[in-house]
Amino acid sequence: MDKDQRIEETRKLVDATFRCLVDAPDAVMVRAVVGSYSVVFEVSMAEADKGRALGTRGAYKRLLEELLRPIGGNHCLRYIIDRIE
Repeated sequence: MDKDQRIEETRKLVDATFRCLVDAPDAVMVRAVVGSYSVVFEVSMAEADKGRALGTRGAYKRLLEELLRPIGGNHCLRYIIDRIE
């Protein structure tokens, strides 16, 4: 599996996770911005679902980043979730 396929599979994982957390799953869209050693996932969703997706003080976002850390280590990449709009 090459780097682009790994990033796409991880993007799908982030997308599916956020879709499970919100009331309007069809409005969720995850975009991957690829750098040399990092991938930033920009997440957009319905305005009413932002608080629900982030969790208390960003708990869900931090938890998902913790889960992505070992995956990124295996791929020699750092995955970051940013810009939840």
